[in-house]
Amino acid sequence: MDAARRCFERFGFEKTTLSDVAAEAGVTRRTVYRYFDKTDELMRAAFALAAGGIVDRMVTQARGFSDPGDRIVEAMVFLCREIPADSRLGPLFIAGRDGARAGRSFSSAVTMEISHTALRAVNEDWSPLNSDEVDELVELILRLLQSFLTNPGPQPRSEVELRAFFRRWLLPAIGLGQRPGRASSREEAI
Repeated sequence: MDAARRCFERFGFEKTTLSDVAAEAGVTRRTVYRYFDKTDELMRAAFALAAGGIVDRMVTQARGFSDPGDRIVEAMVFLCREIPADSRLGPLFIAGRDGARAGRSFSSAVTMEISHTALRAVNEDWSPLNSDEVDELVELILRLLQSFLTNPGPQPRSEVELRAFFRRWLLPAIGLGQRPGRASSREEAI
């Protein structure tokens, strides 16, 4: 698993092969196949290891709020704070030699599956969305999260500013908030 993590950091999730992991671990591919039948299984296990419980902690924090919109906002703020601080996931978003952030893709099948499960855990009721629409929602949220992690901007937002931003723009986009330009009484209070 540690060899897989190192390969993911070096090559990215999508470009890492079982051969890469075997070479990094100093074993044969056959040895890796004894533990994992498919590359996808290795990816799932390595991603879960790399996440270090962040997803579970994010769900716990988000469920502390009763409003579905607040749950999504708090989940996003939590991830924007915790992923860069995590010793295993943070390096995936550190600026490279050329100054560009590494930014590994969040759109892999494994990431989408884990995120779909997490989104359902944050808010159990996404009706009237069908499964394909929830997948699209997961993709939208992941792409937004990836952009905040790989390029937080010249002046990164504080958590208060992130909350206001997500309430203003993300929640209306997913049908959980008011249209931009129309502040709710809650936003005015903040």
